[in-house]
Amino acid sequence: MMTTFDKRSIYRKTSNDGFFLGYYEPLYLPQHSTDYYMVIPTEYDLKPGMLAYNLYGDAQLLWIFSIYNRETIIDPLFDFRAGKIIRVPTKERLLSLI
Repeated sequence: MMTTFDKRSIYRKTSNDGFFLGYYEPLYLPQHSTDYYMVIPTEYDLKPGMLAYNLYGDAQLLWIFSIYNRETIIDPLFDFRAGKIIRVPTKERLLSLI
């Protein structure tokens, strides 16, 4: 049975042969001139879904912060702390990538 993943899912390019998921290949997102840096405000401390919702209109896109900031966000939830500087894609760039 083939499973398809939502285009917003981090697993959207993962194959499935019915027995197990294929190998996960992380999305490579090179820096772009439209990307910007922000300091995580205190109201988003440990809340990447809330920031994703406010920036992109969809809390399910919270994974984008850990993909874009692999060197500083290892754990997508517990490393998402107030005061940390992160690189953020614009909504238009993100929607063009997914």
